[in-house]
Amino acid sequence: MKSKKGFMLGEYTLKMIIAVLCILLLLYLLFSLYSNNKNQKNLQLAKASLNELVEKMGEARESGSAEVLILNPIQEPSYLGKLWVITAWPIYNNEKPNKCTKDCICICPNPSNLDRFSLSSSSNLFLKECNSLGVCQDFDSKIKVSNPKILNYGWQIPIKDPPVGLNIKYENGELILTKNEK
Repeated sequence: MKSKKGFMLGEYTLKMIIAVLCILLLLYLLFSLYSNNKNQKNLQLAKASLNELVEKMGEARESGSAEVLILNPIQEPSYLGKLWVITAWPIYNNEKPNKCTKDCICICPNPSNLDRFSLSSSSNLFLKECNSLGVCQDFDSKIKVSNPKILNYGWQIPIKDPPVGLNIKYENGELILTKNEK
C-alpha cells in the first residue's frame, strides 16, 4: 500500500510557494505605484519652482538683480528619494538635456545623492537623470550657477533643507545664480 502523506506534502508546498510569489508580486506592484506617484509629484513641484525661477531671472535681466525662494521638490529620506539640484546647461563638453535647444536652466535629481561629484566622470549620469526626471527651460541669456561652498564643483545648487534662497545677478550678458546663505 502506498502512503498519500507524501503526495499531500508536495501539494501543500507548491501552494505555499505560489502564495509567497503572489504576495511578492503584489508588494512589487504597490512599491512601483508609490514610486511612480512620488516621481510625478516631485516633477510637478519642480516645474512650479522652475517657473518661479525663470520669472525672477527675467526680472533680473531687466533690473540687474533679483532674489527668489525655491521651496520644492524636497529631498526624501536617502533610502526613498534623491537630492534635487538647480543647474544650468551646457555644463561639460557642451552637452545638455534633450529638452534644451540652447542655454537652459534645469531642476533635476542628482543621481549620486551628494552635494558634489566629479564633473567629468559623472556628467553623463547626471545628464541621463536630467533627461528622464528633470525639468528644464531654455533662456535667451547665458546662465551660470555658482556655488562657492563647493570648490571646483560649483555648477549646481542643491535644494536641501528648503527654502533655498537664490540671488540672481545680470552682468555682462550673463545671469549668475548663487545660493543665499541662511
